[in-house]
Amino acid sequence: MIRTPILAGVFTALFSAPCGAAAQTDAQAVRVSDATGPAQPAAGIVNLDPLTVSGPQPGPGLWRVSRGEHDLWILGALSPLPEGITWNADSVVDLVGQSQEVLWGPRFVVDADVGFFRKLSLGYGMLKAEKNPDGATLEDVLSPELYARWAAAKQRYLPRDRGIERKRPMVAAREVFLAAIGEADLGFPKIISPPIRAVTQADGIKETTPKVSVKIEDPAGAIKDVRRMSLNDSACLEATLDAIDRLLPRMITNANAWATGDLAQIRFDQLDRRNNTCADVFSNAEFSRKWGIPDIRASTRDEWLRAAEASLAKNTTTFAVLPLEDLVAPDGYVARLRALGYEIDAP
Repeated sequence: MIRTPILAGVFTALFSAPCGAAAQTDAQAVRVSDATGPAQPAAGIVNLDPLTVSGPQPGPGLWRVSRGEHDLWILGALSPLPEGITWNADSVVDLVGQSQEVLWGPRFVVDADVGFFRKLSLGYGMLKAEKNPDGATLEDVLSPELYARWAAAKQRYLPRDRGIERKRPMVAAREVFLAAIGEADLGFPKIISPPIRAVTQADGIKETTPKVSVKIEDPAGAIKDVRRMSLNDSACLEATLDAIDRLLPRMITNANAWATGDLAQIRFDQLDRRNNTCADVFSNAEFSRKWGIPDIRASTRDEWLRAAEASLAKNTTTFAVLPLEDLVAPDGYVARLRALGYEIDAP
């Protein structure tokens, strides 16, 4: 068995649960604090001050979920974060060492039975599936207004990437977003899992990653479907450009606040719009219905809750890591656990 995403690393919104994707709509603006934040800057590419946070930082407090003598401690992870920080994880390391199980965030996995040479041919198909059907360019598939915005963003963040003009809007959105947050000194430093896994491996503590798995019997056929499909993914690119134009300062504020443990300063507002919009390109498409792809966010959340309840029932102490925005959303994990009758202590 080879476990392979059909469009590995490209359409991650389809085949995995994004670490930063919240499960609420844009109308349900999520706040860790109800305090009114600063007004958003006007539309247009903004110049950003450098990040002020670097070096060792305490990170955020933990949520405690309890029933009787059984506790589940949850760390809310955030991305992107400042590239230059390190995390002082001493208190978390101590708590993990007292736990019987570590529960990671849920994953969505596509299984495909393929041989070695067939896997190589699928890789070629994946590369071609990144491109617009019939050799179209972004200028061909985007409205004139949206293409003008894209061209300005590309000139700033991806000036040397000529090939991206033939990529799907969804792929272009991902590349320009990564380039923009990189210019803002934000990224995805691996600071959370290494100290936790050092303890679990040293002490033999069980690790659990809840998974929703879908098996596709004809991966080559699925790739052909993606290559021929005309997706309405211009909305994904538009939402991404909106995030870059207006919300990078909020991302920086959130990243600094997470690093320093100041959760009251973190607000998500419309930051989840990009994740939801891009995920919905495939989640609501004919492709998902044909190949049996369920609602990814709903199915993975339900699977994690089942695993969390099982852990709470059998363990005295369980430690978990979840995306912060999924944790605090109005219909997120904390709200769902509270509705199930668990006692919740927020940090």
